[in-house]
Amino acid sequence: MVKQLSELKVKEIVVSTNDEEKSFCNFKVEAIQIYNLKEEALKFSTKGSGNSCVLTIDKEQINFSGDTEDIPEMRT
Repeated sequence: MVKQLSELKVKEIVVSTNDEEKSFCNFKVEAIQIYNLKEEALKFSTKGSGNSCVLTIDKEQINFSGDTEDIPEMRT
């Protein structure tokens, strides 16, 4: 994804790893690992293969979940 964003000539790219939290001016981004639970879906997302992002602005949260199932980390 970093390569694709670089091609768009964005001003700055901030990379987060699983379970990492970063704060910016008035919002916070938390990277939560994604994975699938069902045997037939494991080939698409294995544990630690990527992350989703939870964006928190004030008390509102938005989850960009990506390719994952209804895992415990998403419920939390």
